[in-house]
Amino acid sequence: MQKCVFYDLSTPLSAKFFVEADQGAIYGLDASVERFQNPSLYPDSPIKNFYLTGVDTTTPGVVGAMMSGVLTAAATDKKVFLSVLRFLRGRQI
Repeated sequence: MQKCVFYDLSTPLSAKFFVEADQGAIYGLDASVERFQNPSLYPDSPIKNFYLTGVDTTTPGVVGAMMSGVLTAAATDKKVFLSVLRFLRGRQI
């Protein structure tokens, strides 16, 4: 009986080659304390009616990106914000 072994890995060198990420960071900012304390990484911006969203405004990963969209929507509209609060408290919207 034959077995197939598969390894999938990434290194800073492969990240540089495939996505031209010079520092090897292809998944967003480094998950450091400084990143989470950075005041620039919030949905609102200094530009009126210009909002930011994406994985770098919350936590790394797919769920972080999704929650960033929710937070940005909540920042743009008080009704959305209240709906999110009701949802998080377990009430129907």
